[in-house]
Amino acid sequence: MPFMPAWKTAKTAFETETNKKKPSEKFLGVFRKGTGIEDSLKKLDSAKKGEDIKKALASFKSSYTSYIALLDTTSKDPKSVKPEDKPAYTTAIGKLKNALQKIEADAERIASASSDVGDKEKTSADAQLQKSLVADANKHIALREQVLKDVTALNVQIKAAVADLNNRVALVEKQKQAAKDAGKSGNMMMHQVAVGVIDRHIDEAEAIATKNAALVRDFTKEGSPMMKARADKKEVFDSITGPAGADLKAKRDKPWSAVSAAAAEQNTFVAQMKAAVEKMKAAKASAEAAGSQMKDPKEYIASITKIKSEMDGVFKAIRVKSDRVVKSLAQFDDKVKQMKGDKAAIQKHCKLEEDQWKRYGPETSAARDRILSMKKQVAKLPPGAFEDPGVQSASDRASKFADECAKTLDNDLKDGAALQLKINQAKQTYK
Repeated sequence: MPFMPAWKTAKTAFETETNKKKPSEKFLGVFRKGTGIEDSLKKLDSAKKGEDIKKALASFKSSYTSYIALLDTTSKDPKSVKPEDKPAYTTAIGKLKNALQKIEADAERIASASSDVGDKEKTSADAQLQKSLVADANKHIALREQVLKDVTALNVQIKAAVADLNNRVALVEKQKQAAKDAGKSGNMMMHQVAVGVIDRHIDEAEAIATKNAALVRDFTKEGSPMMKARADKKEVFDSITGPAGADLKAKRDKPWSAVSAAAAEQNTFVAQMKAAVEKMKAAKASAEAAGSQMKDPKEYIASITKIKSEMDGVFKAIRVKSDRVVKSLAQFDDKVKQMKGDKAAIQKHCKLEEDQWKRYGPETSAARDRILSMKKQVAKLPPGAFEDPGVQSASDRASKFADECAKTLDNDLKDGAALQLKINQAKQTYK
């Protein structure tokens, strides 16, 4: 397995990246300076015996370690590299170092294999290396296949939770009507019972939504099987020679598109659960409004103030999300133009934007409806309550605020619909 071509490729990539920043003569001198890397690689490529491979490997490691250290030191010198260009040089040096470490790792595999077979020809060591690489590749393929099974099972569970919450929304709507009927007849006990049932459904629904959202977070957290499987292990698969390399790459890639789609679907399910909870809370606000009785004006004002504060919290929370949709609409055409007709890139961009809208659209609608329900709650008080100027003023301010929030969210929803049209058009144009 020749290593010199890998070094030349890495060196060319480094030159290409740093040339963009017009390197100084001092830096170029360091870069072009004889480092011993090429000499050690020539010995490594020509070595046949295990002992010779190990000696060449030791020489190579010493050479490239010193070389990287020299480049690092030079890049920190403002006379060699402009301070504003330093991050670019640091990144380029890091990539070069990774390439050299990759050569070292592969050479160590060969050295290890050569030790096992004594002084047999290096071709036998290469065979051992290929065997090791294939084993690593199959292990990664098995991990991806297991992740696909896990994400499929998890999505079945989360989808069932969504169905459960939607059923609860229907039950809450019935209790809302019961509360309204009780309020009209003056049966405050039955009104309180209906509101209490709604409260129970909300508590249970929030627990279900929180639990399943945590499962989704755990599935994609750092160090999880999903995140380990996400790596394509390019260095392993690209090093496998012959037809086996292409076959193993196909097996590696086959399950991953399904995993990615299922992971995106999880975010949609979580958004649907949040929307269901918001619908229940909106129903509760409407149910509570049906049972108002005469109270001290201070109690009404305190209640209205609390509701307005709750409106503000709901609005700010959803605007963080819906504003992303608004910005996506404004930037969509420019981003597509920047991709210069790259169909794969444009389709990927469309998919990401569409997934975002599918998540945030239902949440935005539910938040708007909840705010409007709270508006009804502050407006629907016993007629005598509004005889107090303070109550009337508090109610008017809360109602106006609700209208402003609803108008903003309606505009966000219109932008979302417009974004979806652009997405559909781009998907058709660049399919």
